[in-house]
Amino acid sequence: IYNGSAWVDVIDIDTLTVSGGNYTVTGTMTFGSSGSGVDVTFHSATGGDYMMWDASEEKLILEGTNGATVLDVTDGNVVIGDGTLTVGSDGAGEDVTFYSDTAGDSMVWDSSAEKLTITGTDGQTALDVPDGNVTITDKLTVSGGVEAPLQINAQTGTTYTFVLADA
Repeated sequence: IYNGSAWVDVIDIDTLTVSGGNYTVTGTMTFGSSGSGVDVTFHSATGGDYMMWDASEEKLILEGTNGATVLDVTDGNVVIGDGTLTVGSDGAGEDVTFYSDTAGDSMVWDSSAEKLTITGTDGQTALDVPDGNVTITDKLTVSGGVEAPLQINAQTGTTYTFVLADA
């Protein structure tokens, strides 16, 4: 752009609308400045779906279509260096699935059933607590048998209290 005395490669305008064509940017694009960020929005071909950096909230918002994938990391890692991973919100949970390297094995939190299901391979350990305590404040149901060196410590009606016995 010629500014009257020299050619410069800076455009300083408030609004730029490009209505068609393909554009390639080979340099660095900077939006805002340190301490003075701006919102940046990318729209999809579906109305209401977008990706936005909200500068005032300091967060990236991905708004997609219910049931469709809004973020797909096809290779590489997702790292949370500092902070907490939260799925859903209090009273509005979401399902979460973790898969293993073995087909059919998974750990699933089903928010509507309020249940964590661990599906492993027969004969393999699906849950291992190498140290610490496991506390069940409600009821424990076991089907398939129990393998542990236990002895009955107390019995009240049909309620039994067990302690570890010598192996």
